[in-house]
Amino acid sequence: HPLHESAGGEEPPDDEVEQLVQNSAYCAGVLAAPGGDAALRHMQPLLTALQPLLHRSGDAVPHRLVDNALGATARAVRGSAAHLPLDQIVPVAVAALPIRE
Repeated sequence: HPLHESAGGEEPPDDEVEQLVQNSAYCAGVLAAPGGDAALRHMQPLLTALQPLLHRSGDAVPHRLVDNALGATARAVRGSAAHLPLDQIVPVAVAALPIRE
């Protein structure tokens, strides 16, 4: 795994992993935002990967990760709304509100 190799074979610190996940969620949203055929074929895996980050249950998922996942989900919907199951996406996104950080 590249993260382990870059850390000299050791597990990276939790704050580095958290930052990596946060940046990855943001990047995924930016890539999905334009929509179109190229993005559409990646929407299901993208939304599936973001879904666990959209659940605010105590401090299990830091607020900034939820916020970035929520932003990424909104960008994906904006780019491909006509092709996505909004009846499944919108309730999960609304439950993750408000953005906190």
